[in-house]
Amino acid sequence: MNDDRFSKASRFYLGAQETAVGFYKTLGFHTYGEPFMEVGIKHWQMSKSV
Repeated sequence: MNDDRFSKASRFYLGAQETAVGFYKTLGFHTYGEPFMEVGIKHWQMSKSV
């Protein structure tokens, strides 16, 4: 995430499919809130401080 477009960002957010949560956790993201369904697939809100 070394891109000038993100130089002032302090936190990144994403909605991850449940099967990808482990991958994003290895990158430093954390889940928050309750899971939600999108196109029939369970997702989790995730964020990461930078």
